[in-house]
Formats: sequence, C-alpha cells, structure tokens
Amino acid sequence: MFLTQTAEYALRATMALALLPEGHLLTATQLAERTDVPLPYLSKILRKLVVAELLLAQKGHHGGFRLARAPGAITFAQILDAVGCPIQTTHCAFGAASCNPHAPCPLHVPWSRLTEAANAWANHHTLARPHVFPPAGPAERNRPDTPPDPPEPITPARPLQSEASSD
Repeated sequence: MFLTQTAEYALRATMALALLPEGHLLTATQLAERTDVPLPYLSKILRKLVVAELLLAQKGHHGGFRLARAPGAITFAQILDAVGCPIQTTHCAFGAASCNPHAPCPLHVPWSRLTEAANAWANHHTLARPHVFPPAGPAERNRPDTPPDPPEPITPARPLQSEASSD
C-alpha cells in the first residue's frame, strides 16, 4: 500500500479507540498491545493526534486516550493530516516540481486517477463507517481517459461441436 507506517499506525490506533464504548479510555500501553504498534512509536503518534484535537488525553491513575469527537466526525484524511501524512495532490510521479495538468508528464493520467481515488477514500471514510464507499458515479465511469470495460465472454447458445460429439 502507499500509506506510510506512521499513517497506518495512526489509523489503527484511532479505529481501536472508535470501537470502544462511549466514555471508555485506553492507556498508551493498552492501545499499543491492541494494535501491535511499538509503544514509543505509538506515543509520538498519540501526541500528534491530541495536538490536532482528534484525541483527548486524560492524565492520572484512571487516565488514557479517547476520541475527541464522535467517530463519524473524524475522517481518515483528518487523521493522516494530523500525523503529517496527507495525500499529496500536487506531487508529480515523474519527478517534476509539481503536477501540471497543462503540461502533463507521461504518468499524469494514471497518477491523477490514483490521487483522486486516494483523496476520495480518505475524505469519505470515517471511523464510524470505514467500510462504506459510494458507488462510482456516471462522471467517473464515462471519463475520456478511462479504458472501456472488457467485453463479456461469449457463451455459445448450443454445445460446441467437440462437446456434442463426446456424448
């Protein structure tokens, strides 16, 4: 996948917190165990998520971490941005300073489509509904740079000659 390890760990940690009953907390140690993320690495990620106001940290004997908002109000894009791993929309895969649709590189069309899909994924999915994705609309299906669907295989209406002779 194209996400950094930090991004993946941040998504794991926030999803683990989203699955908790409302008001429950997990310590960094508990969260590290549940997500299989090294504690020192996870601690840095949690700090970034608290600074971005996606998590709340409660100190003390009964302290821990919980989401700062309802799971449905936190998108994957917000999580990725908080840990410094946003989907880069201006990056040129061919090495130019930035993506320029008016002077496209040889990889512009497929790279742009990948970036658009990644952005749609990150902005649409929330911690409450990670499995839901809207179907492609007519605009995506009918883009001029989209190759046509492959033809359906032809199924013979009657048995082929070799099948008929083997009876």
